[in-house]
Amino acid sequence: MKYLLGLITIFSTVLFLNSCSDDDHDSTFDYHAHIHHPHANASFQIGDSLLIEVEFESHTNNTVHHVNVKIADESNGTVVYDKPQDAHVHETSGKYVYEDVILMGAQNGFQTGKTYKLTAKVWGHDAGEEEVISTVVFSVK
Repeated sequence: MKYLLGLITIFSTVLFLNSCSDDDHDSTFDYHAHIHHPHANASFQIGDSLLIEVEFESHTNNTVHHVNVKIADESNGTVVYDKPQDAHVHETSGKYVYEDVILMGAQNGFQTGKTYKLTAKVWGHDAGEEEVISTVVFSVK
């Protein structure tokens, strides 16, 4: 029984350590970050809900390893939104859709009369690997 438990422990450890293996590490990811919402040059009012929808994909159907969605004030670079908390999504299907809805208000860092840039970034197993960045700019009136 101890032998069996030992084998299970070793197997589990190996499986855990290889959960983000290099199976596609040497592949071409051909990543894209398609920002569906908000639309470029959209205009919002304080109090509006902002729908964020970004489709991250590998056009070669390899793993989408890491993603990030950030919103910053264009005039001073102040970041008002930075998600997901854990960028390592490891979606093996080759497609990962990030969605969120936030209130456009002072409590979330938005101000009337400002322009904001949403940046969507996707990259491979290692930092910067085949990194692709897409952006849209929108304003709060």
